[in-house]
Amino acid sequence: MKNGKHIYEPFQNNHMQKLKLMTHAVIGYPTLAKTRELIKVMAASDVDYIELQIPFSDPLGDGPVIRRANTVALQQKTRVEDAFILVTQLRTEDKIATPFFFMTYFNIIFSYDPEKFCARAASCGVQGLIVPDYNPDLDTREKLQSTAKKFGLILVSFLGPNSSPKKINDCAKNAEGFIYCFANQGITGTKNTALESARHYLLKIKKHVAIPLAVGFGISTVEDIRALQGAADIVIIGSELIRVFDKSGIEGVKIKLTELISALEFE
Repeated sequence: MKNGKHIYEPFQNNHMQKLKLMTHAVIGYPTLAKTRELIKVMAASDVDYIELQIPFSDPLGDGPVIRRANTVALQQKTRVEDAFILVTQLRTEDKIATPFFFMTYFNIIFSYDPEKFCARAASCGVQGLIVPDYNPDLDTREKLQSTAKKFGLILVSFLGPNSSPKKINDCAKNAEGFIYCFANQGITGTKNTALESARHYLLKIKKHVAIPLAVGFGISTVEDIRALQGAADIVIIGSELIRVFDKSGIEGVKIKLTELISALEFE
C-alpha cells in the first residue's frame, strides 16, 4: 500500500454510488489497548478510513466529548511515539489495510519536528494528516504541505459554511485527497440543526472542486447521513462513537457501526 496515493483511486469524480465512512478514535482513550481494540472493530466493520487523533492538551477545535477523551489519554501518559507504535502494530501484527489519517494540532507536529513527524508517519503506514488549526496563509502550512508531500502523505484541506470564494478556489487548485468540510461551523460534536444548510453549501462547493468532500462536526445518526447523500462523499463520525463506547463498550460500537454503514447505500 503506497502512502496516500490510493486515496485518489476510488474518487475519479464526485458521482458516487455510495457514501464512504471515516471513523475517529483518540489514541490512548481510554487506554492504548482499548484504542487498538476499537480500531480493529472499525476495520472489521469495513469502514473506509480511520482518523487517529494524537491527544493534545488544548484541542480547541473539538467538542466536549473529544476534549475529555484527549484529557484522559494524556492522563494515561500517551505520547506521540505511542501513535507511531500503535499504527505499526495495526499494520504489521493486526494486518489492517484501512487507510489511516493522523489528526492532531500543529503544535504537536512542530514540537516533534515536521520532517521527523512526516517521515515516521509515512514509514509506519499513515496515508495523510488532518491538522485543523493550520493557517493556509502562513509559510508554516506551505512547509508542512511540502514536507508531507515529500513523504507521500496527504495534508487535508478544510472548508466551512462561511469560507470565502477565494478559499474555495484555493482549495480547488491545491487540495489533495479530499476536503474536510464542517457541517457545523465551530467545534466538533455539537448537535447539528442545520443539515439542510450544510447540504446546500456542499453542493455549492461541489461545483468548484473535483475531489471528494468529507463532512464531519455534528454527524451522529442514520438520519444525518441520509440527509447528506448526494452532497457529501465521505461522512466522518467521531464524538458519537465515543459516547456509544462510554455507554455500551465495544459491542455497542459494533452495533452502531452496523447501523451507520446500512445508511451509506445511495438512494
